[in-house]
Amino acid sequence: MIPRCSSVHTFGMRFALDLYFLDREGGVISVRRSVPPRRLAWQRGAAAVLEIPAAQGGETGAAGGLAPPCSPNEKR
Repeated sequence: MIPRCSSVHTFGMRFALDLYFLDREGGVISVRRSVPPRRLAWQRGAAAVLEIPAAQGGETGAAGGLAPPCSPNEKR
């Protein structure tokens, strides 16, 4: 999770990433699947970005099986 961020790059990465751009409340506003190395990605209005290794085996769903977002002060 990269807070206070609306853009990321994959320079130096050796594998593809799934990128989840989040709004201020933690809701997913955009998903970029399998972003390969040496790329830039950005989303207007994003307040944070969640980077995870690209899904293997065809995960489905808007958040790829992620738990619902929580506020920064909420403990899990």
